Amino acid sequence: MTMDAQQNPESFISKNRLEALVDGVFAFAMTLLVVSLSVPEIPKSAAAVELPQHIATMFPEFLSFLIAFFSPRRILDRPPRTFPLP
Repeated sequence: MTMDAQQNPESFISKNRLEALVDGVFAFAMTLLVVSLSVPEIPKSAAAVELPQHIATMFPEFLSFLIAFFSPRRILDRPPRTFPLP
């Protein structure tokens, strides 16, 4: 901690504000991930046959979505140990 920060504690962001900021950034990132998922366009008459095939071809996209969602979430679930504040 610098001498200026010790003399002026108002220069730090409070823990609650930092948590709110991190939660907001996380929510924005998750929104972008969900928006990037696309629904395949399949005729209604062929949906029963083609839909499972289309979902199977989208498996890598779903897997990357799950990894991208749960990796930061694990970090954010334990901020006191991961990001200690002064």
